[in-house]
Amino acid sequence: LAGVPTQGMFVVTKILSGAATAIFLDGINNVGQVVGTYDDGGDVGDIGFIYDHHTGYEWLGDNRYPAGINDLGQVVCESEQSQGFIYQYGIFSPLNMADYPTWPEAINNLGHVVGIYYVPAPEPDPGVSLNFLYRGGEYLSIALPGLFVEGINDSGKIAGYGVPPEGGGFIFDSLSNTYETSLMSEIYGINNIGNLVGRIDDGWSFLDATDSIQVQIQMGVEQVLTDINDFDQIAGFCEPGPEGGAEFGFVLTPCPFPWPFGHGIYPPFLPERPPAPGVSSGSGVSRGTGAVPKAGQGTASGKGIPKKKSGTGK
Repeated sequence: LAGVPTQGMFVVTKILSGAATAIFLDGINNVGQVVGTYDDGGDVGDIGFIYDHHTGYEWLGDNRYPAGINDLGQVVCESEQSQGFIYQYGIFSPLNMADYPTWPEAINNLGHVVGIYYVPAPEPDPGVSLNFLYRGGEYLSIALPGLFVEGINDSGKIAGYGVPPEGGGFIFDSLSNTYETSLMSEIYGINNIGNLVGRIDDGWSFLDATDSIQVQIQMGVEQVLTDINDFDQIAGFCEPGPEGGAEFGFVLTPCPFPWPFGHGIYPPFLPERPPAPGVSSGSGVSRGTGAVPKAGQGTASGKGIPKKKSGTGK
């Protein structure tokens, strides 16, 4: 995109479906697909999905909670049983750091995955949450104590945030093994240009190399920005304000766009969705039941584990 969008210069596309009481978006790719979780507020519970502007919803089941998607349509998923997966073409492939509870958070176009795993300890010790990088078929532990990874781009730059007392957003270069802090207090998404989305103090913002832009979708509601693609489209969700209402997902497309580029979440100049090859052999993973764990409520062996979007209710 030419230039940087100024505050308020976005087309807002709400992602809603049927009788959903809440839709959370956690990832967006350069093909315009988004992934997230649908909650009907009833017995069905929370269901993971992929949404494509052309083909609609692909439902992943009620125990697969997508956290990120790349341009090949590969989706990393979490589950209530603390089991990670990579989903593609109808197949769920297990993704776990050793035998530890694992939460994948993001996947880049090279198939590299970053996430969090939990190493339990004998009572009364609480155990420890650590970060991993899955690359080239190998699981690598990332030595970032007190920090949590959230995103990875194709250059191997990993973004995330720390919990007190460390605190603050960070960018870690997995190729040079170098680390830098960020103006953002929490980072949830990084694109291949290096632009970021996350939180600066109490506001949700877009950050490029020269400027930060606070984003306000709707007055009186809590909004969460979760991911950004290379066209600076931002995925996220809004929580109800004091007057209540449904939680909805949204995609922000930078403006100005000449018509029809500001319409929908799939600008026509983006590449077509890659064709699906013949489904390769593999063992599918059966779908379970249960509700998606919210932030700060993810547990392993009964111990609380800090999860992403802390303090937002998701």
